[in-house]
Amino acid sequence: MKFTARPCVLALLVITMAALPLSALSTDTAPAPLSADDFIFTFGDNIVRLHSPAQPFVKMVEASMGALDMIECEACLFSGMDREYSNDEIVFATYPNGPAGSDMIESILIIGGGWKTARGIGIGASTDEVAAVYGDKYILDYNEMRYMTDEIGEAPMIVFTFDLDTKAVTSFFLMNNTKGL
Repeated sequence: MKFTARPCVLALLVITMAALPLSALSTDTAPAPLSADDFIFTFGDNIVRLHSPAQPFVKMVEASMGALDMIECEACLFSGMDREYSNDEIVFATYPNGPAGSDMIESILIIGGGWKTARGIGIGASTDEVAAVYGDKYILDYNEMRYMTDEIGEAPMIVFTFDLDTKAVTSFFLMNNTKGL
């Protein structure tokens, strides 16, 4: 009788542990707040930062993935042209506020491929995985989880767009707020 009671207690303990959320089992600390290191994009062996010169990035992407589509319009905030470059996996926008009006990277949107954020989140990740890595301090706006470095949204942000049914990330973007420049 004692021998069969022990496996029953062990089975009850395993069932109880399985019913607990992973956060209740974890001894890890909360995810770190966003920092400048979160607003990078790794392309091959190169690290690309928001508000860095756009032309080297354009050349890297085109050398690796072929010609990009480009559209432009008169810039709203600066003298010159805003530009958007795209292909089937990536879209990035620029603004003309660099030295001598050169283009700077404003945002990088990932819409396909195996690209990941600096913390390892990519398309297909669940919203639970995003929250586990970036924390629970985000703004939920319909199908977007917005992580910002300030509470009023006038600083860089990382946004994850997800499918409402599957709760899987369908795209994500890094955005620099040029309003304050």
